[in-house]
Amino acid sequence: MFFKDPYLLDILDLKDNYLEADLEKAILVDLQKFFLEFGRGFAFVDSQKRMNIGGEDVVLDLLFYNRILKRLVAVELKIGSFKAAYKGQMEL
Repeated sequence: MFFKDPYLLDILDLKDNYLEADLEKAILVDLQKFFLEFGRGFAFVDSQKRMNIGGEDVVLDLLFYNRILKRLVAVELKIGSFKAAYKGQMEL
């Protein structure tokens, strides 16, 4: 697999209780360190990118382009335990 799991985001120096918005802000403030953790070939495209997919408005937390894969990479930030709805959201 191209992507690794899990991502260690302790480089962002967030405290114990933080919101998804705090996580997003920390990533944007320190993109270079985040990219080094995320992997090679990534370029930042947008934050809170609004898109219309099949007549439904959706907002992507973070949108990147990977020059190696030649693909857009959407990142949906979630805190806490995995929920099946998250998978469906990304498959949209």
